[in-house]
Amino acid sequence: MNFNFSYELSKLNFDPKEFFSDDFSVDEFIQRKRQAVPLDVLRDDLGIHLKTLRSSLIELINQDYAQFVNLSSNLVGLDGRIQNIVSPLQRAHNDLKVCGINILIFFTLL
Repeated sequence: MNFNFSYELSKLNFDPKEFFSDDFSVDEFIQRKRQAVPLDVLRDDLGIHLKTLRSSLIELINQDYAQFVNLSSNLVGLDGRIQNIVSPLQRAHNDLKVCGINILIFFTLL
């Protein structure tokens, strides 16, 4: 994942990319950071990061919202259109079965 954080990473006492590591551990993170900065500063930095993540999520939702609404409106009535072709497809299927049986009978009688 590639996030473009809007705040300066140098202002935080951690690199947000640390959270994406496969072996990330909250306990180890807290232990490591509390040796470098007071817990209230770390809490404030995590709060800033959380606000940025929420803002980024809202931006992503807003970008895709128009496409989602468009998709939803395109799907309205689709079930009716599908039902309209079910009967003709079933008739064609049955007709092909009959043709197949007739061809089999024809070649058997030869």
